[in-house]
Amino acid sequence: MPRHTILFVDDEENILKALVRLFRTEGHLLLTAATPNDGLKKINENLVSLVVADHRMPEMTGVEFLRRVKEESPDTVRIMLTGHADVDVATEAINRGQIFRFIRKPWDEDEIKNIVKQALEHYELITENKRMARIITRQNEILTQHREELKARVIQLTRTMINIEQEFKRLEQILEEGLTSVSDSPSEAGLSGN
Repeated sequence: MPRHTILFVDDEENILKALVRLFRTEGHLLLTAATPNDGLKKINENLVSLVVADHRMPEMTGVEFLRRVKEESPDTVRIMLTGHADVDVATEAINRGQIFRFIRKPWDEDEIKNIVKQALEHYELITENKRMARIITRQNEILTQHREELKARVIQLTRTMINIEQEFKRLEQILEEGLTSVSDSPSEAGLSGN
């Protein structure tokens, strides 16, 4: 899996340290923010693949924070950390498309690692789909340009063929008139010779 940037947002420093400790051997760039506003600042300064944010924080809720992340960085995958009492809130956030998944506190290490792996794979699919869409759009633009160029060449060749056909008919008429006058001329010449 390529290297990704993961942002952890929680107002509890011990939670941030535990998350960093858990993922430091995964080879990703790990960022932390103790407030949602600091998290939004880091989203705007970095290409963040994944945000893992607590629901209960000062300044704004996790749902509000992740909604803002979605607006500012739509491709960033969003995961919410919740306590048992916040499950209804997290479910609503998932249903409204604001988060990819939620993880209950306290988390199971294998489960959170698996969810983060799935989230990063989801991010890769999103970015690959967008990359392919850009390639297809560019190829369609090139095809359209070639089609227009070919159409212009066909029109030009058609005009040239029409001009050649008209010239051929004109020359045929001249030749026909010339043959008619030649065939008429020997008879007259033969009559005048007698």
